[in-house]
Amino acid sequence: MTFGRASRLASCVGLALIVSAQASQGETPQGPPNSVVQGFIRFMAYHEAGHLIMNQIQGINASTWPIEDIERYADEIAAILLVPDADDPDGVDEIIGAANGWLRAGAGYTSKDPHAPPEERAFNIICYVYGSNPEGFKDFEQYVKPEWNCAGKFKATDDEVEEGFVNNTDGKGLPIELSYVAPTPAMRDAKDFLQASEILEDLVKDIEGDFKLTRPTKLVAMSCKGHGDEGTFHFDTFQNADPSKNFDRIAICYELVDMWMKAKIDFPE
Repeated sequence: MTFGRASRLASCVGLALIVSAQASQGETPQGPPNSVVQGFIRFMAYHEAGHLIMNQIQGINASTWPIEDIERYADEIAAILLVPDADDPDGVDEIIGAANGWLRAGAGYTSKDPHAPPEERAFNIICYVYGSNPEGFKDFEQYVKPEWNCAGKFKATDDEVEEGFVNNTDGKGLPIELSYVAPTPAMRDAKDFLQASEILEDLVKDIEGDFKLTRPTKLVAMSCKGHGDEGTFHFDTFQNADPSKNFDRIAICYELVDMWMKAKIDFPE
C-alpha cells in the first residue's frame, strides 16, 4: 500500500539522497538544511494525525492504552503515511530531514517525556523507509541493524494501518476544516512558511482520502502562546453539553514553526 503524498509524487525521477561520507553510530543520511525544517514540521503534524485516527477510528486514547505506547504508535503511523517512493527526491529529502530533526531535538528530552527518545524516533523513521523498499533504499542499509528487521516491521505496521484504520468503502467521511488563524506580528513569517509548504493541505487530502473520519475535525494553524504549550503541536477532543457540537482538533502552533525556521542547521560539505 502506498499512501497519499508518496503516491502523488511518484512521477518524480532521480534519487536525491545525500549520505554522509562515513557511517557511524548516531549518524543518519544527510539532507539539505531546509528539508530538516520542513520534514520535521511535516512529521510532527502527521504524528498528531496519528493520534486523531487512533482516537476516532479505534478509540485508542489514554484511558485505553499506556501513554508511552500511544506516542510510539502515533510515530509509526506518521512514518507509514510519509514513507516516500525511492524515486521521489522531495519526499526522500523531507523524511531524512525529519530524522535529522529528531537527532537535533535531543537536548530538551527528559525521562518524564512519554514520547520515545529523539534518537529512537530518528532511527525508527530510517528503519521504516529502508524496510519499505530495501533495494530502492539500499543506501540506507548502513544506518540500520539486521536485528531491527525493518522490512518485517514496515510490513506489519503497514498491514495494521490498512486493516485497522483505512476505510476502503466508496462512501465519504466528514471533511476536515482547515484554517490559518491570523498570526501575531512576530509569527507572520512562520504562518507564511507553513502555508507555502502546503503541509496541512497534504495532510487533509491524505486523511480524508484514506480514513473517512466520522466526527467533525478541525485542523488549525495558530499562535499558541497563552493558549497551551507553544513548543509543540496538539491533538484535543472537545466535549460539549450538546453532543452535536463535539469535535476533534489538531492545533499547529506557529511558535514551533518559528523556532525551527530560526534554528541554525549546518551540514558538512
